[in-house]
Amino acid sequence: MGTLSCAEARDLASDLLDGDLGEDQVALVEAHVAGCATCPNLYLALVAIDNHFRRQRELGPGGSEGIDGDRAPAGP
Repeated sequence: MGTLSCAEARDLASDLLDGDLGEDQVALVEAHVAGCATCPNLYLALVAIDNHFRRQRELGPGGSEGIDGDRAPAGP
């Protein structure tokens, strides 16, 4: 596998975020994302979602309060 199609890169994105890919596969996905016109936005969105859920797990029970904590307080 020399280069990846968008579909192949998307299929590997979750494994990449989970650390389940070998160095060669990581390099292929990263090369695809770097040279693709459409995949970088999707990849950045997946990274943001992954980071959000990792933070929620680290916070433990009640961690969902962080989601609402970004909102302005309700009026008087």
